[in-house]
Amino acid sequence: MCLPLAAQPIENTTAHERFACLQRERALEPLADKTPDKQNKGLVRLKLRFVAPDRAPKVEVLQSYGDPDMERIARRYVEGYRLPCLHGHDHPVEVVQDFSFSRWGTEPPVPWATSSAPSPQVKRPDAPLYVKSWDRFEPGKILVNFTFKAGQDEPEIKFVFSGVGSDMQRLVENHVRSYRLEDPQSTPLPFTGRQQFSFLDGNTGTTKFRLRKDTFSLIEFLQMTKNLREHPIDLDLDRMACPFALRVSLRQPYERNGVFPIESVNANRAYLMDWLGKLQLSFKNEAQQKDLFGTDVKVNIPCGRLDLSALAPKS
Repeated sequence: MCLPLAAQPIENTTAHERFACLQRERALEPLADKTPDKQNKGLVRLKLRFVAPDRAPKVEVLQSYGDPDMERIARRYVEGYRLPCLHGHDHPVEVVQDFSFSRWGTEPPVPWATSSAPSPQVKRPDAPLYVKSWDRFEPGKILVNFTFKAGQDEPEIKFVFSGVGSDMQRLVENHVRSYRLEDPQSTPLPFTGRQQFSFLDGNTGTTKFRLRKDTFSLIEFLQMTKNLREHPIDLDLDRMACPFALRVSLRQPYERNGVFPIESVNANRAYLMDWLGKLQLSFKNEAQQKDLFGTDVKVNIPCGRLDLSALAPKS
């Protein structure tokens, strides 16, 4: 009997890797002290678009409120940003950065993966991947990175997570090694893609464990997590074109959760999506934790204020 392997779409992780080499060429200018009746409270949110390794990013102001000097200081600071590892013909790398002049200070930039930038086309085998024997079958998930480098037709393989045995892992590895770039001459290299494979039970269509449902409100989702205190946050959801929904692929603690837009793309949601990627569900045991790896859930985001700053450890 042949059992098919469910393969999710390929994710392009190259932009996030390009951003890892960010250099800052100047310090953040302090904001002048104000009188008590004019406290320094405000937020500047910028979207930065890097198009060359030796040039400052192009800046788009997403939000700005508070003292006018705040936007000037934020703009001046990001003029000193450079991405020296950005290849000349790469698709632009975009990030979002908050400058909060009240509680949190300057938040680190968050890579912003838009749906507009085209990804290199990867040619995969025409024949689907099968497990050809019950003796080799075990339900489980695999998350694999594959990287095409200059001068190499065959990608390099790295398993981010594997919840199956060596035989089935080797089956996936051989399958992914047969991937090829459709147009390697015009593709900026290195290019890294990520893909999840799921070996599912033929009777239930799942692995062993299942969540009670696949759609949760934001409150319901947060009630299932175990590490909120490690990640306090204060966000105004009203400024994110709410309400909306996000798809969360559960990958913690082995890898950041995958968080993806469902219908609309909005850069103001970058910090919320980045934060959701850090949260870990509370599992009953390690077996359940591994089994539910890669499970996709829909999280409905309401309007209002998400203020969990009180969870932060007292200094």
